[in-house]
Amino acid sequence: MRHMKAMACAAAVAAAGAAGAATIVVSSDITTDQTWTSNNTYIIQGPIFVRDGAILTVQAGTLIRGTNPAPQQPGTLVVSRGSKIRMLGTREAPIVMTAVGDDHFVPPAYTNGTPPWNNPFNGITKQWGGLIVLGRTYIATAVYEPGTPSPNASIDWQIEGLQPYGVYGRYGGGNDDDDSGEIRFVQIRYGAYVLGANNEVNGLTCGAVGRGTKISHVEVFNNADDAFEFFGGTVNLKYLVAWADGDDGIDWDEGYRGKMQFVLRVQGVLATTGERSDKGAEMDGAFDQPGPQPPSVPTLYNVTMIGHGRYTNRKANTALHFRDGSGGRYYNSLFMDFGGACALIEGDINDSYPHDSADLTQQNYVKNTWYTHDGGGKRLEVANCVFWYMGTNVAFGCPANTNQLATTWGASGADGNLPHYSYPLFTDGTLSNTYLPNLSDLPVRDFVRATNNPVVIGSTTHYPVEFLDPTLPTNSTLLTAGRLPPADGFFTPVRMIGAFGTKNWADWTLVNKFGLIESDQYGEYSDPEINDAFVSMTIQFPTVVGATYTVQYTTNENTMAWTDLATGITGTGQNYKYTDQRPITEPRIYRVLSSQLAP
Repeated sequence: MRHMKAMACAAAVAAAGAAGAATIVVSSDITTDQTWTSNNTYIIQGPIFVRDGAILTVQAGTLIRGTNPAPQQPGTLVVSRGSKIRMLGTREAPIVMTAVGDDHFVPPAYTNGTPPWNNPFNGITKQWGGLIVLGRTYIATAVYEPGTPSPNASIDWQIEGLQPYGVYGRYGGGNDDDDSGEIRFVQIRYGAYVLGANNEVNGLTCGAVGRGTKISHVEVFNNADDAFEFFGGTVNLKYLVAWADGDDGIDWDEGYRGKMQFVLRVQGVLATTGERSDKGAEMDGAFDQPGPQPPSVPTLYNVTMIGHGRYTNRKANTALHFRDGSGGRYYNSLFMDFGGACALIEGDINDSYPHDSADLTQQNYVKNTWYTHDGGGKRLEVANCVFWYMGTNVAFGCPANTNQLATTWGASGADGNLPHYSYPLFTDGTLSNTYLPNLSDLPVRDFVRATNNPVVIGSTTHYPVEFLDPTLPTNSTLLTAGRLPPADGFFTPVRMIGAFGTKNWADWTLVNKFGLIESDQYGEYSDPEINDAFVSMTIQFPTVVGATYTVQYTTNENTMAWTDLATGITGTGQNYKYTDQRPITEPRIYRVLSSQLAP
C-alpha cells in the first residue's frame, strides 16, 4: 500500500518589514533566534556559527551570499550542535546560497543575469564556503584513533574544512534521533574551500546529523569538492541534485547510516581551476582493526549518476567506490557513461580482516539499535540497478599486490596495494542487475547529450553533459523494473529505475533554469504538497483512476497510531486537495494511503 506524508507545526509568523530590500552583512555568530527574510540579502563574512541553542529561520526566496575575506576564512554557515536551522524554501521560491556577483536567476529578480554567471559552463567555484550542519549522533572510531571503543557517546571530532573553533565546530554524541532542523528547496552554488588534503568545506556537510532532521530538495552546483558529505549520522534525505563538482557527488564516512531517495549526480569539469569530478560516490566506514562500530551502512533508492564519458578512457572514473570498511545498499539506481569500473570494493572475503568492505557483501543486514532500516539484504549490496555504457562492465577485483593495480581504477595511496573484491554484479542473478553496453540500449528519449565542446585536462578528454532529459517515456520498461522500497514512512513506493520516472521533480533547480535539463513535465512522487500551514492544513496529492485513498494524521510518528481524517476518496487521475480545518495547535504528521501504486 502506498503512503505519503506531510508535516505541519504551530509556529509564530513574523511579517517582513515594510522597508525596501537591504543588504545585511553577517560578521558575528548567531546566538539568539533570528529570521532572515526574503526582502533582504545576507552576506556571510567568514565562518558564522548558529550556536548556543539558537534557531535560524530562513524564509522562502531569501538570497544568501558568501565571501572569502581572508585566507582559510571562507564565508560559511555552520549550525552547531544543539542549535537548529530552518531553511524553508519552496518550489516557486527556493533559497539561494551563492557567490557575491552571481546575478543569474537569484531572488528577487530571477533574471538571466550577465556574463559569466549566465553561462552554465562557466567553471566558477571556490568563491565562498558552504553549509555545514553538526549534530549529536554516534560516530564510528577512525584509523587515527586506534583502540577507542565504539559506539561511544563521548566520541566527538572537529569538522573538516574549518580551523578549530572549540566546541562550536565539533560533532558527535549519543543521540541518533537528534534534530538539527529542516532544510528544503535550497540551491548551493559556486562554493567549497580547500584548506589542505582531506580538509575541505563541501557543498552541504553533515556531521553526526540525526534522523530527526528533515532535508529535501537541495542542489549543489559547481562545487570545488564533494557536493554532499556525511561524517557519521543518521539523517535521511530526498530529492538531491549534485552537478559539476570537483570531487565526489556523495561522500560518507565515520558510520553514516541514513537513507536517501531520488538523487541526481552529474559529473563536470570546473574549467577555471582545472578540477574535475572524481567518483560517482566515495564511501568510507572509518575502518580500524578489529573494526569500528557502527560502520557506514546507509540505504539508497532511485539514484542516477552520470560520468565523464565511456570514451574518456579514464579508468579512475569509477561509479561506486567502497572502502575502509564501508557498506551501503543501492537499489533501483541507474549508473551511466563512466570511463572506469562499475564499482571498486576494498578488501577480500577470505582475509584476516573481518570488517572490510568486501566482508560486508557477505553479512546480512539485521535491524538493531544502530541499523534501523527495513528490507533485509546484505550490509553492502547493489541490486535491481542498471549500468549503461561503462568503461568496463565489472566491479574490478585483484589480490593484494605491490603493483598498485587498484590505483588504475581509482584507489589512492597505499590502498592501491590492497586486495579488492570482484563483486558479482551481473553474474549473481539474485541481484537482478543489468548491464547495457551499447548507446542504443537505453530505452529513453534523448536522455544524455554530451557536450559539443569537450574539455581536455592533461591527456584526457572529458565530455560534460550539455543536456539531459531525465524523465522516462510512459512505455519505458525502467518504470517498473525495480523492487518496491520498504513501507517505512520515508521511501516513496515506486518501482522505477533511476531518480526520475515520468516527472521532473528538479524544475526548481539552477540546472533547470540554465536549460541543462528538460522541464516539460514536473511533479513529485506521491509526496503531498503543503499549501497552507498557518490556520489550517491543506495537502495535495496525485490520484490514479480506480484507486481509493485515505488521509490520516498522527502527532507522534514513532507510535504508529494514525487517525483517519477522510476515507473512500476516489481517484480521478487528477490532483486531490484535502483541508484539515482544525487550527494547528500541535505538531501533526499527515499521510495518504492508496489501494494501488501509481504507474
